[in-house]
Amino acid sequence: SFLYWHWAMVLVYGGLFAAIFFATTPLGSAFPYLTLLHKLVVWFNAWESLGLGVIHGPLHGKMAPPFQDWWYRLTPGTMKYNAPFMAFLPMRRNHADVLVQAT
Repeated sequence: SFLYWHWAMVLVYGGLFAAIFFATTPLGSAFPYLTLLHKLVVWFNAWESLGLGVIHGPLHGKMAPPFQDWWYRLTPGTMKYNAPFMAFLPMRRNHADVLVQAT
């Protein structure tokens, strides 16, 4: 059943991307490969940030509901990881961090 879930999500991903791509891209005499690549990168990042991607689901042991990643990142007081050269910053999100993440 895990593989069914995985391949079902692959089909949903591809189907939604194809529908949005063809609905928002004017097709001329030549196929817009560069536009396809740009939209695919944006779509992939949006898909992952919504919690629907590879790191979510039964194959990775994360059975939390989708969108929980946003909830975590937009909650003050949750843990965050700073770059090594920013060790002077706190390791917890404050309201300024949440404001930066939300915009």
